[in-house]
Amino acid sequence: LEQRNICGDPLKQLPEKRVPACLIDAFNRQVELAPDTIAVSDCFGEFSYRQIQHAGLNITDYLVQHGVGQGDVVAVLAERSGWLPAALLGVIQRGAVFMLVDPLWPLSRQLKLLETVQAKAAIGLREEIGLLQSGDKELGLLTIRLPRLHEMEDFFQDQSANKAIGNLAMENPAYLSVTSGTTGQPKIIESTLSPLSRFLEWYPEQMAFDSDDRFSCL
Repeated sequence: LEQRNICGDPLKQLPEKRVPACLIDAFNRQVELAPDTIAVSDCFGEFSYRQIQHAGLNITDYLVQHGVGQGDVVAVLAERSGWLPAALLGVIQRGAVFMLVDPLWPLSRQLKLLETVQAKAAIGLREEIGLLQSGDKELGLLTIRLPRLHEMEDFFQDQSANKAIGNLAMENPAYLSVTSGTTGQPKIIESTLSPLSRFLEWYPEQMAFDSDDRFSCL
């Protein structure tokens, strides 16, 4: 693997600060530039930017239909698979707040976190959500059971006329992250859309990535 210096020269003058594009706008521009280019692949298949966009919009619409509003917390059971980008896009486009939950965590830890953040919904694959539902006796979560991405033909339908996208102001809360905390009890950190968008703009520029580069989600 190539090692790259990402810290740079500490004495170098910083570039002029600029407002980053909202990550949703940046993604949609990529769809316009290369709609049929492969965006995501997993062990079940390959999926284009256009397909991921349509799947995300369908998830957004589903959240709206089931009463998930702007600012509501949606847990995303983050298996490393092709549907994950679509799920995150769907939540962000609604103006809701996503929290990644590792499905390998003990079920009691998952439920405790969802209770702590007062999650309104949880998104995951069938087997993951089934396990979560078995332990959810009091939370009353809306659970969205996604099929594998290669089984999501309905999610690939064109949703260009979708009107369910929420307010995507950069200062709005966008995601929650979890730390172990000094006491061993998980602590929740809330972040806005702005640093997330800025990071996704800075990272490929800093690392000099281009369209021939590939990433592995471990």
